[in-house]
Amino acid sequence: MVQPAAAQGLAVEPGMTAGAPPVLGAPPVLGAPPVLGAPPVLGAPSLLAALPLTPEESERLAGWQSAGAQCLQVAISTPSASPPLTVTAGAVYYRDWSLPERRRRSLRWLALLWLLAVAFLAVPIVHFVLPPLLVVAGPLVAITIAGLRRSVFGGVGVCPKCAQAVWIGAVPLLFPLAETCGRCYTAVVIAPAANEHR
Repeated sequence: MVQPAAAQGLAVEPGMTAGAPPVLGAPPVLGAPPVLGAPPVLGAPSLLAALPLTPEESERLAGWQSAGAQCLQVAISTPSASPPLTVTAGAVYYRDWSLPERRRRSLRWLALLWLLAVAFLAVPIVHFVLPPLLVVAGPLVAITIAGLRRSVFGGVGVCPKCAQAVWIGAVPLLFPLAETCGRCYTAVVIAPAANEHR
């Protein structure tokens, strides 16, 4: 029988009932068994506020949020842990680009690459290789950027093993994602939280 989270000494999110599952992402309490099979209760803003982040890491998060990034809550687990570890919480920051924004970004890249091609015409030896490559790369990069509907800035979560911050790289948002904790080097798997439908 699974005991209520409060009876186990685990953190309980405000507004939850006493029999609710523990808040995932809270630091583990020594001696408290993990609640396996419990649905995740995630709160990304409170989770990120509780993480021990360096000033640079906090600045990175603030930059993502100021760039208009949307937050997707994720669950972080270990693929092959012995004994099984608790599933923890995290957040992935991404931005959806509208059609006019995608066109503007692709034209900007095209113009930049073609301007570089013109600039390298004046450089001896290099002008035989680089300008033709940049002229060909311009439309290819522009088409790729125009087709990119979602940009992932990155993300952060709690390592299930060491309870420290796990940084999620800027990768395509194709779940499940694989990452490694930078502190304890544990391989983790990142999947959308049960309450997220994207």
